[in-house]
Amino acid sequence: MTTYMCDFKQFPETYKGFELISINTIPDCASTGIYLRHKKTGLEVFHLLNDDEENLFAFAFRTPAKNSTGAAHILEHSVFCGSQKFPLKEPFTNMMNQSVNTFLNALTYSDKTVYPSASMIKSDYYNLMDVYADAVFFPLLKKEAFMQEAHRLELNENGNFEIQGVVYNEMKGNYSSFESVASDAQIRSVYPDTNYAFDSGGDPEHIPSFSYEDFRNFHKKYYRPDNCLLFLYGNIRTEEQLDFLQEHLLDRLEKTVPMAEEHHSYPFVSPEFIEMETQKPFENPVTVRAEAPDAGATGATVTVNWLCGQTADLQSYMECAFLSEVLSGHDGSPLTKALIDSDLGDDIAPVSGCINEARQFFFALGLHGVKTRNEKKVYALIFKELERLCTKGIDQNDIDSAIMTAEFSNREAVRSGGPYSLVLLERALNSWNYGGAPADGLFYRSTFDIIRKNCEAEPKYVENLIKKYLLDNKNCSFVMVKPSKKYLSARNKAEKKLIASLSKTADRNIIQKELDELHSYQNHRETEEEVACIPRLNISDLNTNVEKIHTEINVVDANGASVPLFTNTENTNGIAYLELWIPADVLSPEEYKYLPLYAYCAPNTGWNGKDWAECAQETAVHTGGITCRLFTNTSPNTEKSAALRKSLSKYNCTDRDWLIFSVRMTGEKTDDALKVFAECFSTYNFSDTKRLATLTAEAYGTIKSAVIPRGNKLAGTRAQAVKTHTNTVDEIWKGITQLFAIKAISEENPKNLSEHFSALTEKLRSAGALIHITADSETMQNLLPKMNDFASGLRLVPPAEKTVADEAAFLRQIVLPGEKEPCRNETFVISSQVGYAAAAINSSYFGTAENPSELVLSHYLSGTSLWERIRTTGGAYGAYAGCANLSGLFVLTTYRDPAPQKSLKTFGECLKDAAENPIGQDELLRMITGTYGDEVQPRSPYGRGNIGLIRTLYCISDEERQQKLTGLLNVTAEQIQQTAMHIHSHFDTCRTAVLCNKSEKITGVIIDLPL
Repeated sequence: MTTYMCDFKQFPETYKGFELISINTIPDCASTGIYLRHKKTGLEVFHLLNDDEENLFAFAFRTPAKNSTGAAHILEHSVFCGSQKFPLKEPFTNMMNQSVNTFLNALTYSDKTVYPSASMIKSDYYNLMDVYADAVFFPLLKKEAFMQEAHRLELNENGNFEIQGVVYNEMKGNYSSFESVASDAQIRSVYPDTNYAFDSGGDPEHIPSFSYEDFRNFHKKYYRPDNCLLFLYGNIRTEEQLDFLQEHLLDRLEKTVPMAEEHHSYPFVSPEFIEMETQKPFENPVTVRAEAPDAGATGATVTVNWLCGQTADLQSYMECAFLSEVLSGHDGSPLTKALIDSDLGDDIAPVSGCINEARQFFFALGLHGVKTRNEKKVYALIFKELERLCTKGIDQNDIDSAIMTAEFSNREAVRSGGPYSLVLLERALNSWNYGGAPADGLFYRSTFDIIRKNCEAEPKYVENLIKKYLLDNKNCSFVMVKPSKKYLSARNKAEKKLIASLSKTADRNIIQKELDELHSYQNHRETEEEVACIPRLNISDLNTNVEKIHTEINVVDANGASVPLFTNTENTNGIAYLELWIPADVLSPEEYKYLPLYAYCAPNTGWNGKDWAECAQETAVHTGGITCRLFTNTSPNTEKSAALRKSLSKYNCTDRDWLIFSVRMTGEKTDDALKVFAECFSTYNFSDTKRLATLTAEAYGTIKSAVIPRGNKLAGTRAQAVKTHTNTVDEIWKGITQLFAIKAISEENPKNLSEHFSALTEKLRSAGALIHITADSETMQNLLPKMNDFASGLRLVPPAEKTVADEAAFLRQIVLPGEKEPCRNETFVISSQVGYAAAAINSSYFGTAENPSELVLSHYLSGTSLWERIRTTGGAYGAYAGCANLSGLFVLTTYRDPAPQKSLKTFGECLKDAAENPIGQDELLRMITGTYGDEVQPRSPYGRGNIGLIRTLYCISDEERQQKLTGLLNVTAEQIQQTAMHIHSHFDTCRTAVLCNKSEKITGVIIDLPL
């Protein structure tokens, strides 16, 4: 038997029906790639074996769209609505309720559907894999699940027909966002003759034409093992995982699924599954003009888009990605600067750069917020600048800054909504999904080294890339999407017409019978005997000790001043994160509303007399970026917290509101990075009023465009706004208050704004600061000796005393037009086909005996009654409960909700049910396990350093965190019921906020949002 050597182990040529295709050492991700194929079923497996304890699996299927009915998206939702081994309504929700997963989701792409999950605990990982495997290969696909998730005719309270369905309403939310519609038009423009021209998520105007028969046939065609790519990642041995698959999945597949053909050459994929079409070359560039909802838009989005190459060709993709960084990686990059300086639009288009989510990747450049009749000027400017760059050459600093960006991208392990292994999964699929080897998509560092050497060896290398991919490329589209007030009204009319058409042929008796069956299905509460089929952990399997993060406290000598220095030593792979935390609470409450824009502008307006673009270029060449942000939090009101506060009193740094300047730097370039950061921090100014006006327009546009997709966050922040100082400040900085504030600020004369910001700068520069560093041991030891000189050069002093807070003055800042005070029930009118609801109810605080039971209750409600009543029955995309325990609030929210006003009433009903119906012991244990999983999510190295500092500054002790975890693991059913009773008793006095359109039955104070 042949064996293959790798860094970690040996692997046989064949193993239990699997044949080894290849084995690769992949230094780019410190792993060994083991690629196998199951000979009988055709299932392909790729394992990135390494020493990471956070193991991840993902079942991926090629699912090219044939129309815009959302077939792939609907199947993604529906396979989790019961399977052969787990014949429950939603095994996915059961696992969500009781697993300690670090990631649990399913994702629909334009040409594939991916089912990933991850866990730090091996037994939990296998439990998840068992449920996922059965769901994707052996789903029940009941008619009721189809009606619930896809679409159905529903009789409303007035006896009239309406269309409901989770995916249907989710996509109504997507088509209510200008940015989403504009981005879709842009992407489809480069693939007009392929399946990518369709919406794999589903267009609500087409979703109702997708039949139940289509639904079942789609699964039969695409959810086959020989169309499945199973990605594995982590430290569990490959053989052990194959053993599990053979026992729990493959034996069954061999008996029930037609066998794959024997393949004796590579690639093994059946041609019928490589249906992702390649766009034929354009004879000439194409022009696309479209409309989108006007909500949040300040003008049209105008882009030029080039189809550049095959996504599986990593060399070509990386060349294009590098070119994107050179041309438009930061505000000072040549093409970005030309577009911003043109005053033709407000900001760079959201979909810009190199996009690789289809069989072919494309390159996009353009502007957002373009006024009428300026679109052709945008196109002309882009080509004029590209021609100029090819003629006059690329500045070496622009090349160096792109190289620095790549250096950070290759070193930094970032958790963005899940483990870093998700990034590696997508990279592997970029080759694997199109018939290539999965490992071929992972050699990012190696491929970039080739590009770096080409830059050094070929004087016109980048200029030649511009010609190859852009100037000489006729596969190009010119896209202009303008906001229209008629867009949503036209879709509303189309929906009414569709309902009328469907109702003409509908038999009310049949529909009512099907609805009765659906509601019976939805209302069925599974018994403990039924739920027992779902595998779960025991409480005894859980680590009962909280994770501790050590934050060391010292001082830096800055010309005799002792400036606090907080450090966290973490495995950052040679990257250092240095931050200066400046107390913002030296300012008046009236000045707080300016701080979000101030923070956005400060590192982006130029310093030390230099142009902002020159400063942006210096920053990009020597650092991983300089940013500025705001932060506030609340300390627990406990004895231990008070003791910690007393021990830190000499640093004057607890319970503060902060403005934070940050820089990322590699260990090798700390001297250069510190020099640039110090110059920025000590001399940034707002004298360039044109730049200030540009940044203000960008910030206003960003906030406006985020209202529709982030409506649940805005509603939740608003509902919590008055409880504590932190809640009020969050509303001023991040909430609806900031939308009104920045609208008013954008109307100010830039010269007046410059003067106002300069006055704020004087106050903030005299407010003192603390220093925080997160780095690995070697980088930390290199950096610490430099801190005295760094702090002295900046003339830092310790944090000053904060201004005595006038909380009434802070509350006045969140009073909106039409109000005399912040009202308890507010409705904000938006132009959208779906809405968002939130309620904030008084509850207990961190450190109290009641808090653990509230955590379990919130997890319980999110996965049971809220999910069942608002999502599955009501058709909303999401409904959630959570504890803001430092503020003493229990918060309920909905997302993309067809009836948000109705959901407010449902919130109370769900709490009442929990108060009246005690939870069973087995269900309680499952909920405790799931809640535990919510509390112990892993963090990136920087994230660990950041949370370590926050716990220190806000006096959150490890002892009280341990008490909370211990209390959580010992919560009783009686405590849950008492907690529900207590919170429900406060429901009538809760604060609510709703974002919805005018057709809703609106209650409370009504406020039109300035969109």
